[in-house]
Amino acid sequence: MDEVGTAREIAVRLVQAAERLKLDFAESIAPFELSVPAARALLLLDEPAPMRVLSDRLSCDQSYITRIADELETRGLIQRTPGADRRVQMLSLTAPGARMREALSTAVSASNRVLLQLSTAERTSLKRILGRLQTG
Repeated sequence: MDEVGTAREIAVRLVQAAERLKLDFAESIAPFELSVPAARALLLLDEPAPMRVLSDRLSCDQSYITRIADELETRGLIQRTPGADRRVQMLSLTAPGARMREALSTAVSASNRVLLQLSTAERTSLKRILGRLQTG
């Protein structure tokens, strides 16, 4: 197979693996009755952060983060507070939010069937390679 064909096959396999990971993630968070974006946000919110930082981490616009924050705040999992620069809204976990984040993290880690099939060395290599692909 030539380089273009190999690159195409790798791209197809990456997309297929990503789809499988997304399905596993959705399945693992189902008992928590959160949307996938809200669960991802909760998992990323390990310390108080401006909404802008969360939108960068989730690769989405701030209006979408507002909807996610509304969902999490309605459930009592986060709170919004003004930042030092009062134009900035900070998001932080409430005590129930921290407990749910821990439970979510455990559930997601246990359900990573695709990644658990790999050895530690393979996961380390994959992490390094994916990092290179993300940075271009």
